Amino acid sequence: MVAALAHRVAVGITVLKVAILIVLLRIASYIPILKEHLKKREERYFMVPYQDFWDDYGTHKMFSAILKIFLSDLNKTIRLGSSAPDCKLVTTDGKECRLLEFAKDSRPLVLNFGSCT
Repeated sequence: MVAALAHRVAVGITVLKVAILIVLLRIASYIPILKEHLKKREERYFMVPYQDFWDDYGTHKMFSAILKIFLSDLNKTIRLGSSAPDCKLVTTDGKECRLLEFAKDSRPLVLNFGSCT
């Protein structure tokens, strides 16, 4: 019981520290001297060019992109556990057939996408 309480307190303190750090970094990104310091530090430690992601993070553009992804997931017709679609296929010799023509009751149909080289 005490261990569980200690774990909850530790998680709460960690979340609070992260939130404070994010707020401080957000404030620092508006102060030119601190922004330059953050830029140099990020380029030195992360070895990547500095990118001010505050201009893009949390914007309407980002949220609309995430919403579009979630909505496209809702519109999918294929679901886990549902029957496979019987789409048209073209064999290597140019003949058309259907996917479920390869399915047999005695064995499962396995599709392998990718290169076998």
